[in-house]
Amino acid sequence: MNRPDSGLPFRFEATDASVRAVLIAAGMLVAALAGTLGAAAALQRARGPAVTAARPAGSFRDGWKDRTSIERDQTAGDALSRSRLEGYGWIDRDAGIVRIPIERAMDLTATRAQEERP
Repeated sequence: MNRPDSGLPFRFEATDASVRAVLIAAGMLVAALAGTLGAAAALQRARGPAVTAARPAGSFRDGWKDRTSIERDQTAGDALSRSRLEGYGWIDRDAGIVRIPIERAMDLTATRAQEERP
């Protein structure tokens, strides 16, 4: 091959690319692909016909009507948070610490702040 800085026109030499080697490599690639597809087809035939089972509850047979597990978990988490924010309960019974609704806590805090104001 001529060097680009030699001033001669750029030409490939016969040893740069072997048509035979390229054809052999392409043939091997096609043979490997055909073998892979043939093996996949044989495995599919060996499995037999597809078995369709009844859809379990929660599958997407009704599309948008079905709820995913994420939606169910989020709804349950929201209900738990709402019950903690809006209800009474014990935090530590031995220490006498209780939980009160957040609205009531804000009212008490605002009232206490007004009473402490000079």
